[in-house]
Amino acid sequence: MVTDAKAHAAEDKKRRELIDTRNQADQLVYQTEKNIKENADKLDPATKNQLEAGVGRLKEAIKGENIDELKSALEALNQIWHQAAAKMYEAANAQQQSAGGAEQQGPAEPQGEKPPEAEDADYEVVDDKK
Repeated sequence: MVTDAKAHAAEDKKRRELIDTRNQADQLVYQTEKNIKENADKLDPATKNQLEAGVGRLKEAIKGENIDELKSALEALNQIWHQAAAKMYEAANAQQQSAGGAEQQGPAEPQGEKPPEAEDADYEVVDDKK
């Protein structure tokens, strides 16, 4: 039994790598589809089409046994998603800056009033046990 395990160790390692990569791919497909639905209004049509094509390619690769094709499709979808996320972040940042610029026109604090200052005081401890 031990000799069989040693003899098939390389095959088991390859099979485990394929299964782990499939699990990563399944997770990425799920997250990408979820993010496409949640951010449909923030994605431009070309980026959305690229993401959907990448998801389709990855789903096909998951069905097969070729780990190199699976890794390639996984990496391609990751790159597409990172580019899309960067575009959404830049758009949100630009929108926030334009909205923030309008709010910063007025003074932040009233200029006529000064905040109260702390006062130094002497104190004496009174013992209540007398």
